[in-house]
Amino acid sequence: MTKAFCIAFVMTFFSVFDVPVFWPILLCYWIVLFVLTMRRQIAHMIKYKYIPFSFGK
Repeated sequence: MTKAFCIAFVMTFFSVFDVPVFWPILLCYWIVLFVLTMRRQIAHMIKYKYIPFSFGK
């Protein structure tokens, strides 16, 4: 296990590190990260002539 994982695991036992998170903001953050990552991945696939979807037969 990594040092960061061990520290994060130990921090879960202390309520001082229990930071409240407004879930819609967290959801928007996740969607933005997903879209940015997938846009780059799909652009990379198209660049190397790999089309990730088929639009019919």
